Amino acid sequence: MQKEIMMLQYYCLSLITLDLGKLNNECRKLQTDLDVLQGICESLTPFGTVIRYPGSSMKVGPEHLPLVLSWTKKIREIIRIQLKLS
Repeated sequence: MQKEIMMLQYYCLSLITLDLGKLNNECRKLQTDLDVLQGICESLTPFGTVIRYPGSSMKVGPEHLPLVLSWTKKIREIIRIQLKLS
């Protein structure tokens, strides 16, 4: 039992990332239906980076909001379907 707990802890620690593309790649190992989210995750990640690390060359403004919201809603919709929450 201790060995399984240690393996689970290691696996969970390896998932700590702010890169949604990398996170989705890990999730796709368990749930292949998440392939459809890969492009959205890769497109959304830079927006989080800009907010966390000011001074980036990427400029974010109110005009980006509709697109970013549509991406996050799509991710939520697909995840809820996969987890049978809808």
